[in-house]
Amino acid sequence: MSQPHVHGPDRAPGTSDTIGAPFVLGDCSAMIARLYHFLDGELTEERRTGIQAHLDSCPSCFGAFDFEAELRIVVSKRVHTVVPEALVLRIRQAICPPPA
Repeated sequence: MSQPHVHGPDRAPGTSDTIGAPFVLGDCSAMIARLYHFLDGELTEERRTGIQAHLDSCPSCFGAFDFEAELRIVVSKRVHTVVPEALVLRIRQAICPPPA
């Protein structure tokens, strides 16, 4: 079984992922696993700071981050969902029915 790519033994005190495992700042596998949470802004400031420090020092992980961030931009510009007005009206009426 291969070992995760680790840049150093540094641990951010008190940091853990959503399942409680400690976050090792130099652990590329752990960083990639948290990349989507980072991009979505779903992490505490402490965890974001630790991941940002890793991205700043690891060209490989920064490349993965840069790709995913760029992909999100491209998808958001090209994918447009048009919701029929009749559906919008039905949803509005279901949420806020007119007074009786």
